[in-house]
Amino acid sequence: MNNQLIYEAAYELSERIKNSTTYKDFIRCERELSTNDEIKKILADFNRKKEQLEEAKKYGNYYPGYDKVVKAFQESKINLMKNPVFKEYKQKEKQLDHILYQVTESISTAVSENVKFDVKKHLFNL
Repeated sequence: MNNQLIYEAAYELSERIKNSTTYKDFIRCERELSTNDEIKKILADFNRKKEQLEEAKKYGNYYPGYDKVVKAFQESKINLMKNPVFKEYKQKEKQLDHILYQVTESISTAVSENVKFDVKKHLFNL
């Protein structure tokens, strides 16, 4: 089997994944995130608070109002995580990621037991 056939098989597999219910649900949720005005505001607030926190972390406790910035970020994150649209998006993202992980692991193991597939790195990126 030459490399071209391998790439074609990979393309076919990607098309099958893109035709799956899991992928379609993920895309639906992704669209909802980009069109829902409420979640857009919540995400904008979260990103603003995240930037403020990153700036404050540069100086730590020496930053004026550091504790206030940390608390505001935490409240914004909780507000984001409680949102049903965002919650569903993260759930679908995790399901799709799990499928992609399983496919990658299966291919890696089938090719060679000696192929380095860093499971820990993957798990910590979820």
